Amino acid sequence: MMKNPSAKIYLMELIIFVVGITIAFQVNVWYEARKNADLEYNALVNLQKELAINQQEFESLASHRTNINEANRELLGLLNTGSFSKEELKPLIIRIFRTATPDLQNNASAFYVNSNYGEEHLALKSELLVLDTYLQELLEVSADYKRQKELFYDNQKFLSAIDFTNRELVDLAYFQSMPFKNTIWLIASSDLELNRLYEQAHSQLKKVYSMTQEIIDGK
Repeated sequence: MMKNPSAKIYLMELIIFVVGITIAFQVNVWYEARKNADLEYNALVNLQKELAINQQEFESLASHRTNINEANRELLGLLNTGSFSKEELKPLIIRIFRTATPDLQNNASAFYVNSNYGEEHLALKSELLVLDTYLQELLEVSADYKRQKELFYDNQKFLSAIDFTNRELVDLAYFQSMPFKNTIWLIASSDLELNRLYEQAHSQLKKVYSMTQEIIDGK
């Protein structure tokens, strides 16, 4: 047995010091984990809000895209007949004139993907990266599609064939020409590709939204 009182006191102080340090360390680990959990929860809530906004954007463009594609099909069918009137053609030309590019947000998504939060939700980060790839491809194709239409509508022959003030077609021969038919075919083809990308990105968006909601509900 230890007979030196000073040694006993020193040992007790050492044990108390080590226990105190251990407890303080564990408390600090718990505090940091709790703080990170709160920060991650806030990041997930912000991500959920961003995903909801993007979903609304997709849904707001859905009817427009359906209308455009129907107009493209009807217009190509009419052009293939080789014989049509200005009255038959005019509403279709007006319908395809509008162009819309999705206005999407990705700040919350990028923040969460690049965060150093725990490895518990790596699957969500992986799916967010897939979503970002789909959205970037969609935005790039949408931008090219918009430029393609702008070049078409800035064409002098097209501008001369329409009286925009009175919304009338003044040169039916232009709309019966092969260059016009080819241009509409290219635009319709681009629309089909855009539809594929819209559906692909929207499906992934809904998947990520569901995953995020499940995680939030579990916290």
